[in-house]
Amino acid sequence: MSGRQLEAALSGANVIANRNPIPFDNRPPSEAGGLRIGSATLTTRGFDEAQFVRLGKLIGDVITSTNKHHGIASLSDFVRENTEGLPLFNEKWLA
Repeated sequence: MSGRQLEAALSGANVIANRNPIPFDNRPPSEAGGLRIGSATLTTRGFDEAQFVRLGKLIGDVITSTNKHHGIASLSDFVRENTEGLPLFNEKWLA
């Protein structure tokens, strides 16, 4: 799976990631084999270590699964359930 394909698959589960070239990758930058996941936003929203571990496992399932739709659906469910009630922006941060 290329970085472009994984970026698109994760986007379908509301996970924002960017493909990135990695050293010695023979693929062109537009298909790069690396992936960057912005974890800072999840930390700001209140994700804990256990949630990050589960998120990583679910992303791994999307990469390795023969049934991509099932993996993406499971990841999407996890994202929805674990971000509900964790705002992107909180009014109390203005104080």
